[in-house]
Amino acid sequence: MKILYLGLMTTSGGFTKALRDNCEYKMLDCGSTNFNTNAKILASNFRPDIVFIQIQNDSILEVETVKKIREMGAFVINWTGDVREPIPKWYYDIGEHIDLTCFSNMTDVRQFRADGYDSEYLEIGYDPEIYKPEGEAIDTKEIVFLANNYGPTHFPLGKLRIDMVNFLKANYPDRFAVYGNGWANGDGSFNHSQPEEAKLYRGAKIAINVSHFDYERYNSDRILRIMGTGTFCLSKRYEGMSQDYQPGVHLGVFDTFAQLKENIDYYLAHEDERKEMARQGNERVKELYTFDKMVKSIIKLKK
Repeated sequence: MKILYLGLMTTSGGFTKALRDNCEYKMLDCGSTNFNTNAKILASNFRPDIVFIQIQNDSILEVETVKKIREMGAFVINWTGDVREPIPKWYYDIGEHIDLTCFSNMTDVRQFRADGYDSEYLEIGYDPEIYKPEGEAIDTKEIVFLANNYGPTHFPLGKLRIDMVNFLKANYPDRFAVYGNGWANGDGSFNHSQPEEAKLYRGAKIAINVSHFDYERYNSDRILRIMGTGTFCLSKRYEGMSQDYQPGVHLGVFDTFAQLKENIDYYLAHEDERKEMARQGNERVKELYTFDKMVKSIIKLKK
């Protein structure tokens, strides 16, 4: 199997290793000079079975490039691990000329299918060599939330995340820390290094997961990184969660801030239960959602 990857993760050692272990591959960064010309040349020389595209912005990949590559016989997949509301027009423009458009949530998959396009769910992976229970840990607070703050209106759950951080700061002033860009009351960034982020998670007892969108099966890769490090994950409940994780077995869940506080208090006081759930959550993501599993899923998508 030969895969040509056009996208963002060309410098990801974990994703590259997963490609190397499962197929013959070539990569082209979507930010490179003369991207469209070089993509066509690379496809012509390499003759891939699958072209896997991960590009977040429009005005990068031209429709003519996609059409030319598909004419060479490749099975072309366009995928995003992010969410944009509404689905960007260029996804539809490209979607007319490829085999499959994939999303990391079922809400967009169902919408794309309703609009007449072939679409499937494909979860983003994580690097188990970075996000693993073994390794150094940073001395941090017992409860952490790692996420950027883009303001209350930029994303549907932006205000909820801000309100949650303020709630946790008020109720756990010496036990909670928030990391990321844009927080006036933040405790640091940790956006610069995945290994450092993993150390931070390993130093916490509870890590919170709340995404910007309340979409079916959408959790962002935050949940994978938390569980990958073997830290207990306490996540806002979202539709379709039970298709991937069993609440009360792999992770804790909450719907309201009152439930969030109740869960925090309970699992801080019941260390054995917390650690066992974290262990099972770690086993779950290793089983389903490493980069290796992601590449295997990409190969299976080829019809």
